[in-house]
Amino acid sequence: MSTSDTIAALATPPGSSGIGIVRLSGSDSVAILHKIFRPSKKRALPSHTLIHGRIYNNEQIIDEVLVSIMRAPHSFTCEDVVEINCHGGSLPLRKALELCLHSGARPAEPGEFTRRAFLNGRIDLSQAEAVIDVINAKSQAALAAANSCLEGALSRKISDLRMVLLDLSAQIEVGLDYPDDEYMEQENREVFGAWLFEIGYQISRLLKSFSQGRLLREGIKVVIAGRPNVGKSSLLNCLLQRERAIVAPIPGTTRDTIEESYQLAGYPLCLIDTAGITHSRDEIEREGIRRSQKSLQQADLILLLLDSGQNLQPDDYRLLEMVSSAKTIVVVNKSDLPQQIELGKIENYLPNAGKIKISAKHGQGIQQLEEQIVHLLHQGRDGGQDELLLTNMRHAAALEQALSAIKRAQENTLPELIATDLREALEKLDEIIGLNTGEDLLDRIFSNFCVGK
Repeated sequence: MSTSDTIAALATPPGSSGIGIVRLSGSDSVAILHKIFRPSKKRALPSHTLIHGRIYNNEQIIDEVLVSIMRAPHSFTCEDVVEINCHGGSLPLRKALELCLHSGARPAEPGEFTRRAFLNGRIDLSQAEAVIDVINAKSQAALAAANSCLEGALSRKISDLRMVLLDLSAQIEVGLDYPDDEYMEQENREVFGAWLFEIGYQISRLLKSFSQGRLLREGIKVVIAGRPNVGKSSLLNCLLQRERAIVAPIPGTTRDTIEESYQLAGYPLCLIDTAGITHSRDEIEREGIRRSQKSLQQADLILLLLDSGQNLQPDDYRLLEMVSSAKTIVVVNKSDLPQQIELGKIENYLPNAGKIKISAKHGQGIQQLEEQIVHLLHQGRDGGQDELLLTNMRHAAALEQALSAIKRAQENTLPELIATDLREALEKLDEIIGLNTGEDLLDRIFSNFCVGK
């Protein structure tokens, strides 16, 4: 992929909208603009200013537009960038893009604008990856985590760790250069070991945040489970505050899983209503139960519904055994009816699970249930809402390898082996921010971007 030519692409999704944007980046961007654009008033085209005018194909008007020019290096890509704000119809946008391509630009590859921003030093690789996370954020919490990374929070953390590792590596390398001297005085060895321990601790904290960060990025699967007719669909409707699932007194109304996106306290939840788990001879119902069991295995959190107005049934006991090792909240529904259920028996299966009494029919206890869900989602976070969260699998894998190298360096006694371990740890940290990255990895990362970003 050449970075010396000028690229062009739609920066907004195809289709009809109020405004659509054609973006160019490269040294010929302004020259190409001059070929197809005439300002409404004869004037110079200053940087970082919106200019009114029209796009022409020879003498034919294509569209009335607003044009912005951002001259290098003060642009997203650190190159000359032009953005043509057209009317958002598919035809004027397509014609404007075709004129740019016929005038000397080439079509941009997926993510090529962001890739140029990385290659030109405006952002590092972790920040480049955060761009797509901002675009794909499903909740306020996910957006906050992505923006934190885009603003350089992870980059600064990795850079701080790198500086300490570089200093420690320098100490080891001096010993290798002067093998006749004493490797390191005892006091310095203790300080060296303390710094290695601190680096390992900081990396471990980052890795610990990955489970939370992954949930924010991918969404949290919350499965509503229970035997037939305990009120699972009613609870789904109650949480969504709309009639999404059919509610009827006839058991087996839900034959398949129903999935709906739902935001709670900034967290992206995927609520999954399941078919009632029971023994059935009906082939369709059995398939629905099989899918329910699969959802339970993949759940991040299970809301196990029980009927307050009845004693525990064999199907309830079966479910309690199925979810005993999962993160579960026991939700006792129909609390508006006389209580028959013996809650003490649940302790034998789920002694540490939260227990909430609700009435999905009347909306009672729903706020307390939501508070309990948020409490569970917060568990495992050390620093509250402002804590740096690791959300990227590639970053987590590199940090795992760096931590393994640090641990080996702590165990080794030979300077040569310690030096090798520290170099490996540095290489893995470098991979995160893009100081040690091959073209294949860059191709794989930026292929996930849309064409105009």
